[in-house]
Amino acid sequence: MSARRFSGPPAVTVAVKVDVVRPRANSEPGTSHGSIGSSPEERRISRTLRLQTNHFPIRSLTEKPWLLPLLEYPFVPSPIPEEPEQLSEKVQDPIVTDKGELKWLACAQELPPQLGTEFSRRFWEFFPLYRLIFAFTVLANLAATILVTPFSSITSSDAATGAAVNFCFAVLVRNEHVVNAMFRSACTLNPSTPLSVRRVGAKVYSYGGFHSGCATAGMLWYLAFTILLSADLSDPGKRSAFAFALFVSILLLAISWSAFPAFRVAHHNTFEAVHRYAGWFSVGLLWAQLGTSVAISHYLGGEPVGLLLIESPLFWCLVIITMAIIYPWSRLTERGVHVQVLSSRAALLYFDYKRMETCQGIRITDHPLKETHSFATISRVGDEQGFRVLMSRAGDWTSNFINNPPTRIWVKGAPVYGVMRVALMFKKVLVVATGTGIGPCLSLLESCPEHPMHVLWMGSNPRESYGDTIINSVFAADSGACIVDTSKAGRGDILRLVYARYVESQSEAIIIISNAVVTRQVVGGLECRGVPIFGAIFDS
Repeated sequence: MSARRFSGPPAVTVAVKVDVVRPRANSEPGTSHGSIGSSPEERRISRTLRLQTNHFPIRSLTEKPWLLPLLEYPFVPSPIPEEPEQLSEKVQDPIVTDKGELKWLACAQELPPQLGTEFSRRFWEFFPLYRLIFAFTVLANLAATILVTPFSSITSSDAATGAAVNFCFAVLVRNEHVVNAMFRSACTLNPSTPLSVRRVGAKVYSYGGFHSGCATAGMLWYLAFTILLSADLSDPGKRSAFAFALFVSILLLAISWSAFPAFRVAHHNTFEAVHRYAGWFSVGLLWAQLGTSVAISHYLGGEPVGLLLIESPLFWCLVIITMAIIYPWSRLTERGVHVQVLSSRAALLYFDYKRMETCQGIRITDHPLKETHSFATISRVGDEQGFRVLMSRAGDWTSNFINNPPTRIWVKGAPVYGVMRVALMFKKVLVVATGTGIGPCLSLLESCPEHPMHVLWMGSNPRESYGDTIINSVFAADSGACIVDTSKAGRGDILRLVYARYVESQSEAIIIISNAVVTRQVVGGLECRGVPIFGAIFDS
């Protein structure tokens, strides 16, 4: 808390720490210590005055009754005895670098109490929307089975159909155009729609629950199909189908195991390779299984092959799955790229082949068959063609990219909307980012600067790591942005800091782009207090 100087009786100067005076993030320009509404120069000078003024312990005002009238009137802090050159040097950079100031900002508002009971909080913590969708999908399959067919009379053909339909939905929900359609539909909710409706619609990024739920249900159906085939191997058609089913079941179990979050985080490249190649091999085996079954049925029963295929649900589902897998590869294109290395930790990629929509992302790679990486795009300002991508050193691939910048790179599939797109559903948003999480945010900040927003960005040496261009873009969108240099000020209590900025900026919602640990901490800590906050974790 900042100290203020008052003039007391003659020849006496007393410093008092006043608890009732707090900075207001929504102060009007020119008011005392405003942070969001004030001009950058006023904000910088205000910050310097707070840091340069010595802190004193709170004294009982009853011991000094002559001080009480002074609190009712405006006052002007006494001049700080410091050389003008030193003062001007310290007010140049508005980035927070002082631990005391960061703590002061975080303590500006008290956290409200958590809502509900301990049981309800633990329930919603374990069942975010992603897991609810997952559970709903699996239970819907079970309910459909019970309602449509008695469990004891399910045949191998029924199980195969259930598996095929679920696999088809699991693949389709990952298609770029399906994802974009879901985002466009959700974002038709404008700020005049009731907040309770928008809070649900803004969770559209949790569509991954449908993918994993349908995939899991499909795997269970296929395991049931394999078991039912093994019960009657006297039929030649079932014997051949069982051999294929056994191999496919092993591959499906491997895919499911590699998709567990713990394994996926620790061995992401392995997860991606297993998901891709085991998936392709499984689809190939399913085609072989279908072809063998149709050939045997044609040989034994004499039915036309074409008629057998048309009547088979597995055939049509395999057609859709195969087309959905091939589509992104049909758009694989090698593009020219200019890489501007901002520092040893970050680089800015420039593409000029098209203009991206707000908050879209692309997938790029230097070895298409090995791995792909998703990045948010930053559209050019005005009518300029092209876009930028902010990349940070986060692993072997990005490290090699920054150390040895290429001139051409492969771009796969169509652009896809990201979580930042839902920001436009709210009257005013607090945008929270850590590190290169500012990249997806810049797409919104530069494309929609007129949309009311406040920015909180925390990163290590942000100016040295990302350069003046990125810093200036943030301040251009929000002149009162709070940028914290964590290498000097530390992280502090990020939950309290986010809540304080949310209240003082009078935002309607919060959107956070960070790593899984921070996102889970902040989203969980504020959602249980009734704050509308949105942040994606993996598939969310």
